[in-house]
Amino acid sequence: MTAKISVIIPVYKTESYLCQCIDSILVQTYTNLEIIIVNDGSPDNCGSICEMYASKDSRIIVIHKENEGVSIARNAGIDIASGDYLTFVDSDDWLEVDAIETLYKNLIEHNADIVCCGFYMVYVESIISLNNTKSIFLLTGTEQIIDNFASKKDIGTEVCGKLFKRSVWGKNRFPKGKVIGEDLIVAFNILLSTQKIVVCKAPKYYCRRRKSSAMNSIKVDYKMDDINSWESVVQIAESKFPQSAPDLKGKLMAKKLAILREMILNKELSRTAECKALLASFRQNYKFYIENTHPNFYGKIVFALLKTNTQLYKAAMLIYKWKNHRGNKQEYTFFE
Repeated sequence: MTAKISVIIPVYKTESYLCQCIDSILVQTYTNLEIIIVNDGSPDNCGSICEMYASKDSRIIVIHKENEGVSIARNAGIDIASGDYLTFVDSDDWLEVDAIETLYKNLIEHNADIVCCGFYMVYVESIISLNNTKSIFLLTGTEQIIDNFASKKDIGTEVCGKLFKRSVWGKNRFPKGKVIGEDLIVAFNILLSTQKIVVCKAPKYYCRRRKSSAMNSIKVDYKMDDINSWESVVQIAESKFPQSAPDLKGKLMAKKLAILREMILNKELSRTAECKALLASFRQNYKFYIENTHPNFYGKIVFALLKTNTQLYKAAMLIYKWKNHRGNKQEYTFFE
């Protein structure tokens, strides 16, 4: 454990969860850590919590800055990081006690540039593992990596749950101003210059899903920002990796459908020009959507309703959401 690993934690309005996050890092079985906590102008007690932990553990560095969003906060952490490796943890999430050690051992054993682990999704009423296997496999060469990124969920768009060699970042930084989709752009750019990735499917990262988080925000500009990020990735793939472009385009379409669903279920957003444009695009390109997103049985039904009658679609989605909530399920599963 001689290599130093920098753990970067952007913090904003998470005082109820921050202690659990930091505690889970302080007790890691891998101990040679540099823990960089970036207080992004949080108006609650996060700043004082950060300072309290820094006074107790010399591995902790705290940056206090004005609020500019998670992208700039992470960039501030990257810029001062002195570790040989980087990993990111959101301040409302936490890690298994051996998460960093597991990532590091796999990265060193396979001499990889990046290693990924599996996730637990944390809801108010349940914790669900997204992976039921402990398998480990290697992806080599940019084409194979991009193909896996496009067609499967092994790599994922998020930077959390990964350990990176510091060198793969180079001058890559998170785009300023993006609230959603910031992970996607920087992760894809890094993958374009990566030659070897280890995928460790065992879940080691607990991802908390909160209604108040940016990811779950209903702001139209946030959602459209996410779509724009995916469109940029598809455009790059079409020119450099045409074999992967169709799968990435399918993910873009699925993203548009998910955002359209949220808008339709929200009375205010359902009246916006963005919602009307997405709905019109779906109906005009219905066959193309079905062929590229590969909906399952339920997906075909709800997409047919969306094509023909918005009110029936909305009613079906509300029933589906209610049944899922009763069954302790939180995710929509409309694709194969």
